[in-house]
Amino acid sequence: MVAVTGTNGKTSVATFCRQIFAACGRTSASLGTLGVRTSTPVPGGVVDNQLTPPGLTTSDAADLAEMMADLAGQGVTHAAMEASSHGIDQRRLDGVSLTAAGFLNLTQDHLDYHGTMGAYRAAKLRLFETLLPRGRTAVLNADSDSFPVFRAAAVTSGHTVMSVGSMGQSLILTDRTLLADGQRLRVRHIDRTYDLLLPLAGAFQAGNALVAAGLCIAAGKIRTRDRGAGAP
Repeated sequence: MVAVTGTNGKTSVATFCRQIFAACGRTSASLGTLGVRTSTPVPGGVVDNQLTPPGLTTSDAADLAEMMADLAGQGVTHAAMEASSHGIDQRRLDGVSLTAAGFLNLTQDHLDYHGTMGAYRAAKLRLFETLLPRGRTAVLNADSDSFPVFRAAAVTSGHTVMSVGSMGQSLILTDRTLLADGQRLRVRHIDRTYDLLLPLAGAFQAGNALVAAGLCIAAGKIRTRDRGAGAP
């Protein structure tokens, strides 16, 4: 299980992770605002299923535990979930064993619940300071103004930091070209450069895609030169 937090983009990243895992041959799921969806690799493609209707970004602890057990019973082995500030603050994720966690951005929102931006930020930081087990990977959007704060929290908590974006050091966005049907990205990872076609508009979606890729790499399910053969 990987989790992602941020004011905007959580749904996209959870969806992208599910799609990436499925493309790597893993039966996968995404849990969040759009409900619970699964992707099952089959000969010639992938079959997607909607298991629950849209609802809470992060379900309550009991419902979440039951759903994860159901998913495991259906053969799902890899999943991505949205970690909302409400869900983190209300301890809904405390029983989830996370492999990696991602951070996207922090802009003003939910102050009716948290009261101040400091409290809002603290709720999201808890994902890295408390919920992500020590020694795991924090995938952080280096282009966010809040990146230094989240990086410091991740390092202090004993995590490996994978920074992504134009200011990143792991998945580095070196060029972005707008196209009629999306955008072309040039991304450098270790000593290789990749030219990618992303059929979505907006710089924010480029960042979302990189965080999703980072989470899947951190989960050990994609063969990368720095991680050897990866997990089976």
